[in-house]
Amino acid sequence: MGSEQVIVAVPQKSASPNSSPTKRFWNHPLFGLIWTSAKVDIVAGLLLSPLHAATEVALGFVSGALLQLVFTAASDNALPRVLPGALVGLFNELGTLSRDQLSTIVPLLLVVIGFLRLLTSFGSNYLLERAGHRVAHALRSTFLDSYLHASGKILDTRNPDELTNKILLDTTLMQGLVSKGTIGALRDGLVVIGAAASMLVVASRFFLAVILILVPFFLVLRAISRRLEFYTRESARRQVELATRGLQMRQGLLAIYGMGAQQREKSDLAFLSNDFYRFMRKTLLLRTIFRPGMEIVAIVVLTVAVQWRLNLKADVDVAGYASIFVLAALSFRPLKNVSSFVSQFAELKAVWNRLVQEWDMTHLAQPNMLSGSASASEIPRPGVALDLRDVGYVSLGGQRILHPCRLVIRERSRVALVGESGAGKSTLLRLMAGLLPPDEGRIMGVPNTLLATQTPYVFQGSVFENIVYPDLPRKNPELQLARERTIALVLNLLLAHTHSGAELFLNKKVGFMGDGLSGGEKARVALARLLFADRSVLLLDEPTANLDGESAASFWQAVWKWQQAPGQTRTVVAVTHHLNDLDQFDECHLFANGKLICSGSVDEVRAAQQSMRVRGESETVNEPELVPV
Repeated sequence: MGSEQVIVAVPQKSASPNSSPTKRFWNHPLFGLIWTSAKVDIVAGLLLSPLHAATEVALGFVSGALLQLVFTAASDNALPRVLPGALVGLFNELGTLSRDQLSTIVPLLLVVIGFLRLLTSFGSNYLLERAGHRVAHALRSTFLDSYLHASGKILDTRNPDELTNKILLDTTLMQGLVSKGTIGALRDGLVVIGAAASMLVVASRFFLAVILILVPFFLVLRAISRRLEFYTRESARRQVELATRGLQMRQGLLAIYGMGAQQREKSDLAFLSNDFYRFMRKTLLLRTIFRPGMEIVAIVVLTVAVQWRLNLKADVDVAGYASIFVLAALSFRPLKNVSSFVSQFAELKAVWNRLVQEWDMTHLAQPNMLSGSASASEIPRPGVALDLRDVGYVSLGGQRILHPCRLVIRERSRVALVGESGAGKSTLLRLMAGLLPPDEGRIMGVPNTLLATQTPYVFQGSVFENIVYPDLPRKNPELQLARERTIALVLNLLLAHTHSGAELFLNKKVGFMGDGLSGGEKARVALARLLFADRSVLLLDEPTANLDGESAASFWQAVWKWQQAPGQTRTVVAVTHHLNDLDQFDECHLFANGKLICSGSVDEVRAAQQSMRVRGESETVNEPELVPV
């Protein structure tokens, strides 16, 4: 007897209700993932932020000095005379320079500082954008990888389209929020603080008067900024909605024409398109006039402040006025960004909570699933492919899907699982494939399985790429060697009748959701993909449910040919509703209400089912007597 493979489901641990949100935030693995992916860019950006703020302030001062120089007629000037406002007192010991010297030094200094500002701005912008992209990439990769390893019990309860779209949207939002909320927020905050402190030093009365005027203005600015963000997000949402609606129409063209509903569909799309166009016009208008409009208002406010209260000679000189004016103009964008981030803080919290919830759901402690690396010692005894011992399953909501059952599947056998819808057949097949962890019992055997689902999925790309997808990566040099194998599969499955026809079919491009292939072709391409992968156990979940008689016959013919290959010990387990298609199976297992009712040959199971129907016991069976295999 080989070693047994025990599968145990581990329940998710809930956070303690008494643990603080801050502690959960810093200690959560999701925060560690975000920090690890972006820490280099964040730290480098934070180091650049003070330098960028200093260049912004210095640019305002040098601009003021240049303007003061223009208004000064003396040939020799003490350098403090060209410094703005109260800064003169800090540099009284400086000497006298000629006008020619100052005319050379000040513009050159302006160019140098402007260049430094450009470099620090470019560096911090690049770093903050790269930090956001790295966070989004890490989140997408981690979540998509977690879907490949998450418990099937969890994924079965989720809408895959909604789940994927929500994750992609939230990771994109987190990308922007990380950029604006780390390097961007600190950099812009330092610029605003530095500019405000500098204006206060240059002319305190002038600065305070301007602040009293600008506070209401910036409150309005914040409200407009929040409105603009709403329009931007809503535009993106409506664009996705319109694109999704168009894709749905494309997929449902046959149904639309069949119902004669072309006019209804046309009117619906026209309404959505016109509504989106009107909304985009509003968004474009607001985004176009927002920044220049606010800059014009800022200039008007500053001009009114000067004319309303202050005397340039008594309180502010030309250099001080120019410096404050330039600093106020340079502070407009950073202040807008800071106010925007403050308004986005609630959104950041909501996005974080959604990502944490999804993380906790998809990173539920996983059982030791069946894997392709299992050793032969896991086979319970020679000649047995799978041995299920008292295996049961309960859904995430607590519903009993499969009662404990015992099942031994021999190598080289053809096994059918039959019963009505909801009997537990597909669940048992997923348990065999390792997609679901059993809540009871254990599964032993060779985990080298392949599963074909009820609705075959075909990827976008060529038919050849679909068939070789499981075993060969893109641009693998073995692709050409696999060409002949795929041609043989296409011919065996009657997807083509000649070698050249098979070549043409393999090169055929497949669109979204298998667009370009018929239902029968999609099922057979999906089967060819499984047969190409060449595993020991083939699990089929109602593979011919949507096929006509001829297509179904060719399907089974290819399956049996694959199973009977010389020197192989291949096993086929199939789920079906129909007992009339089971003549080529060796044994059959009948399920009802999540219970294994009887096992035996196809004729024995047919007789047992007919007997139950006669007795009226097909719906309620308490203690069924198993028929020996």
